[in-house]
Formats: sequence, C-alpha cells, structure tokens
Amino acid sequence: ALARRYPATTVHSVEPDQEAVDVAAGMAADFRLSYEPRCGVGEALPYPDGFFDLIVCHTVIEHVGNVEQVIREISRVLKPGGSILVLDFGPVGSGVVAQGVATIFGRFEHVADNLRGRVPDYLVQAGFVEVQVTDVAFGGVIKLYAGRRR
Repeated sequence: ALARRYPATTVHSVEPDQEAVDVAAGMAADFRLSYEPRCGVGEALPYPDGFFDLIVCHTVIEHVGNVEQVIREISRVLKPGGSILVLDFGPVGSGVVAQGVATIFGRFEHVADNLRGRVPDYLVQAGFVEVQVTDVAFGGVIKLYAGRRR
C-alpha cells in the first residue's frame, strides 16, 4: 500500500537469510517495487546513520532476541524527524479472544517484551517522540506503534 501511494520510493529490507531475501524479492516483483533486500539482523542494520525517512516493521520484532537493541538501531538509521511504524503484538486486555491469542502466541519466539508492553518505553528511550499505540486486531493483541525520531 505504501509503495502504491509513493511509487518513486525504493523499498529496503533486512532478511535473516538468502531464502528470505529470495521470497521477499519475488513479492516485490509482483508489486513492481523498486526493491533492495539485504541479509542481516535487526540488532546491527547494514545501513549508515540517518539513511531512511520511514521504517515499517510488520510483525518482525517478536522474532528478535533483543527488541530494545533493534529499536535503537532503527533510530540510528532514521533521519532526524523520520518516522517508525511497527505492527506487532502488544499487551492485551481481559477479553476472551485477546487472552486466547496472547496465550497461544506468548509461547513463541520473543513475544514477551511485546506482551508486557515494553515497546513504547523502548521507543522513547531510543529517542522517539509522539509515540502512539493503536489497537489493530484480535482484541488489541496486534498493535500499531508509531513515533517520530527527534
């Protein structure tokens, strides 16, 4: 959707291995995106300081071991005034659906920081302002975190 809205944009991604790069490149080709994938990890992004205007993380940070470090790296590679959008798990309310989804997914990977509500604090600590959290799906289990780098 972002690429359609901003067709002159080049999309970059950091993928954990060559197989993931190939899958992402195929998807980008389907959408006719200008796309530059790289192998790497979120804790050490392969880009210079202040490289991006916008970073979008779609259900990524629950897969990393050190969410706080990934958010610091994102801050590093964003230009001052750049924006971050993170769609991922978050703390849940008391609803049956939310509790069920949190119980199921809380057993996988590194979702604990998300479910404990630490992501907004990590954003603020990494220098983001105007941090907002919006419930998106599954009774608030999936959240959209947004902020702007100072």
